[in-house]
Amino acid sequence: KGTKVSLTIDRNGQSLTFNMIRDEIKVSSVELTYEKATSCDSCLPAADIKINQFGENTNDEWTKAVEEVAQKWQKKEISGLVLDLRDNPGGYLESAVYIASEFIPKDKLIVKQESTVTPSHDYFSMRDGKLLDIPVSILINQGSASASEILSGALRDYKRATLIGEKSF
Repeated sequence: KGTKVSLTIDRNGQSLTFNMIRDEIKVSSVELTYEKATSCDSCLPAADIKINQFGENTNDEWTKAVEEVAQKWQKKEISGLVLDLRDNPGGYLESAVYIASEFIPKDKLIVKQESTVTPSHDYFSMRDGKLLDIPVSILINQGSASASEILSGALRDYKRATLIGEKSF
């Protein structure tokens, strides 16, 4: 970070040089948008939350997005939620459990971690979520792995979400 670098790129036989300074790039792990069906002018939009990874800041970013979505759901300004987990490589197991707790009542089993070398560990929903009754569709593909599969599997098993897309990783 802070050091200079010079990049030379060959574009159609022409060399282009770019001088820049290295810096840390912070990418949001949670992105919230609202999408309206193009074929229906009178339909309410759906909240669309894209989770890019389950990382260090995911829970805080998730909480902010959910506050807004919950308010719009209570005011009947949205029709439901699309949770986009496509190409999400996973990350922190605890974040998957935290997010699942938004949709599943408290103290329900989310995932059981078993190992031949350590004791088994059960992870339960940890709080009363704010989105217990919102309709949810989850988008997955072959790039949805690890924590993405735990979250989508738990919501499917509790009949809280419909999975749409391809078989996950």
